[in-house]
This record gives sequence, C-alpha cells and structure tokens, in this order.
Amino acid sequence: MNAPEGGFTGALRLVGFVLGVAGAFVFLPEAFGRTWPWLSSQVLQYYGPDVRAWAPTFWHCVLVLSIYALIRAALYFAVSLLGFVLAFALLARRGRD
Repeated sequence: MNAPEGGFTGALRLVGFVLGVAGAFVFLPEAFGRTWPWLSSQVLQYYGPDVRAWAPTFWHCVLVLSIYALIRAALYFAVSLLGFVLAFALLARRGRD
C-alpha cells in the first residue's frame, strides 16, 4: 500500500512541485506589483522596443509585466494540477491491477 513512488508518477510530482515553487517565489511577487529588476530587464530584452511601445510609462510597464506574471503563474498552476491529476490516475490504475 505504501510503496515508494518512482518512475513517471514521481517525475510528475517533482515537476509539479518545482514549477509551483518557481511560480510562487519568482512570478507571484511580481504580479503583486514588486517587479524584480533582473526579470524586468529580461522581459524588456526579450520583447525589445515592443514593450516600450505598449507601455510608455513605468506603471504601464509594471501592469504589462504583472499580467504576464499572472499568466505564467496560472500556466504553472495548470501544469502542476495536471501532474497531480495524472499522478492520482496512475495510482488508481495501479491499484486496480
């Protein structure tokens, strides 16, 4: 009953945990308005002048980055939830066998 996890189930849980922690400690603080300079510079470097065209002022830039952070956090949450559901589905299947 309490067999150690391994293989695909363990990998899914590990990926879900890592993505959840990354979302919580990197993207959520930004979503609440505290932009991290290194992350802001990376986003501006990646998108180039397009972000400056969308966000002519500092606060508009914060808004764009916050929306971006919320979308990333939601995607990480969805991946974590999918991993959780798949892990339980695999465990239920293993229990029937």
